[in-house]
Amino acid sequence: MPQSLWMMCLLLFVEGGTLSFLTTPTLLYYGRYHEPWVVGLAGSAASAAGSALQLLLLRWALSGRHAWTQRFAPSREKVEAAIRRYPSASFLALLFARATPLPDAPLKVVAAVVEYPVVLYSLAVFLGQITEFSRAVL
Repeated sequence: MPQSLWMMCLLLFVEGGTLSFLTTPTLLYYGRYHEPWVVGLAGSAASAAGSALQLLLLRWALSGRHAWTQRFAPSREKVEAAIRRYPSASFLALLFARATPLPDAPLKVVAAVVEYPVVLYSLAVFLGQITEFSRAVL
C-alpha cells in the first residue's frame, strides 16, 4: 500500500488542496516505484483536482457574503478590470505559475474573486504541473 499509485494520488490531491509543501518529496518517493510518465500524469491530475477544490473553497470564502473575509478580498473592480483587459493572460499566468517554483497564491486568490471557470483553472494547473512534476521525477 505505501507504494500504491492510488496513495500517491490521494496525497497529491490533499497537497493540491492545501499548502503543497510536501509535493516534491512525495514525487521523489513514488518515482522510485512507478514510471515517470505515470507519476507525472496521475500526480498532475490529482494535484489539479485538489487545486480545483481549493479554488471552490476560496471562492466561497472570498465571496463577500462573510464579514470576516471581506478585509482579505482584493478590490473586485480592479481585479475584474484587469481580467477584462487581458483575458487570455490569466490562463497563461496560471499555467506558468504552476510550471515554475514561483508561488501562485496571488493568482489563485484573483481566480477565486473573479469566479474564474474551474475547468479552465484546473486545465492550467494540470498542464503546469506536468512540467513541474516531470522535472522532479526525472
